[in-house]
Amino acid sequence: MSAVDLRRPDRPRPRPPWLADVERLDVAVYAAIAATPSPALDSAMGRLTRAADHSKLSLAAAAVLAVFGGADGRRAATGGRPDVRRGAGEIRSDEGAYPAA
Repeated sequence: MSAVDLRRPDRPRPRPPWLADVERLDVAVYAAIAATPSPALDSAMGRLTRAADHSKLSLAAAAVLAVFGGADGRRAATGGRPDVRRGAGEIRSDEGAYPAA
């Protein structure tokens, strides 16, 4: 006999009391960080964000794994998204099974 789910999907579950504390803490930390000037960090994060465009960081990490990671590193490096694998030079027979990104 299977268990019956008595929760009603139209009625939200009650929130645990500690969750409100966590949300207040999250908002306070965000406000403190947003109010603190950090031009060097802002510049570095901007460069990091641009480097992450078009999977550049993923491709770089895959290249490092492929070169220095041995057989396990090469396997890990080629196990990513089909478009990233294609960018890394790997052609696989299952690529047609994935929608174009």
